[in-house]
Amino acid sequence: RYSGEDLTRTPMEKRGFNIVFQDYALFPNLNVRQNITYGLRNKPGISTKEEVEELIDLLGLREHLDKRIDQLSGGQKQRVAIVRALCMHPEVLLFDEVTAALDPEMVREVLDVMLGLAREGKTVVRLKGGDPFVFGRGGEELLALNRAGVPCEEVPGITSAVAIPAGAGIPVTHRGLSRSVHIITGHTADTPDGLPGPGAGGRWCSLWV
Repeated sequence: RYSGEDLTRTPMEKRGFNIVFQDYALFPNLNVRQNITYGLRNKPGISTKEEVEELIDLLGLREHLDKRIDQLSGGQKQRVAIVRALCMHPEVLLFDEVTAALDPEMVREVLDVMLGLAREGKTVVRLKGGDPFVFGRGGEELLALNRAGVPCEEVPGITSAVAIPAGAGIPVTHRGLSRSVHIITGHTADTPDGLPGPGAGGRWCSLWV
C-alpha cells in the first residue's frame, strides 16, 4: 500500500515508483543517451528536453553521451542510472547503495539531488548495506535531514543493541561523540550440543559498552 492505496494489482509502470539499482541495470546494446531516454519512449511528455539536458550536465555526463556502456567506469554507469530514473519524475524513488561507486565530490552532488527531490515532496528511499547505525552514519544523516527541514525516518537493519539506544537519543556510534562501541552477544540452550533447536529453552543477551 502507498498513501492508503492498494497497489497490488496496479501495473509497475503506473505505480509512480522507480529505482536506481546498485548494479546499474543498463542496456549494453544502447549508448549512454539511449539508456537515459529509454523510459521516455513510453512517456515522452513526462520530461522536457531541457530537463533531460540539465540532468545530464548536473551529473557530468555530457562528454559520455555517445559512448557504449562497456566504455564507462563504475561511477559513470551509476550516474547514467540516476539520470535515467530522474527523467521519469517518480513519486517514490529508491536508491540502492547509489553512492557506492562514486568519488566524494560526486557523492555530494548526488546527495544534493536526493535532498532536492525530498524538498519537492517526493518520497526518497535510500537503501544501504549493513546497519546505518553501526557505521555511525545513521544519526548524522538524521541530523542533516532535520536541519534541511525534510521529514525522515531511518530504519535500522539488524543490530538492535545499537539501534535502540540511537532511537532513544543515545548516540553510541555518532562520530565526535562516541570513540568506540563494543557489542557482546551470548546464547545458552538446553540442548546437548548447546545449539538452539525446536522448543529449546535459553536466552539472548546483548551488552554494549
